[in-house]
Amino acid sequence: MESKIEHPLPISTRIEFKSDNSFIQGVIDSCVSNGFNYIYNVIGRAGHYKVREGDVMVVLKNHTQETKDIGDNVHQSTKEMVNHPAHYGGGDNPLEVIKIIDHYNLPFSLANTIKYILRSDKKANKLEDLKKAAWYLQHEITKLENV
Repeated sequence: MESKIEHPLPISTRIEFKSDNSFIQGVIDSCVSNGFNYIYNVIGRAGHYKVREGDVMVVLKNHTQETKDIGDNVHQSTKEMVNHPAHYGGGDNPLEVIKIIDHYNLPFSLANTIKYILRSDKKANKLEDLKKAAWYLQHEITKLENV
């Protein structure tokens, strides 16, 4: 008999969750609510994940070396969420969003358009980010039409 998982789960909880057709383990770094369910930011061995509460399969209790490795990444991730976060491409990526914006010296509206498009697959609500990108693009077009 499975026990029901009560949400929200605390930060630093180790979980196993489903992603596509596989199961991944990670540590909860933060949690937000969209009013209907909780969405966890989870750090796993392969990177950062957005995990909806319904995709959490198991709360893990044992502490293995793998857990320590993941846990060490939690402390690193706080800095990475400010300096070169993964959803913007990461610091080692030559195509990190800020590098593209700086290279092309884009104005604010176009910079935000690029930012929202490039990160949309890495955030919980892809449609919302694409709508934001469209809004900023339309804002830039309107400015140019009114010149």
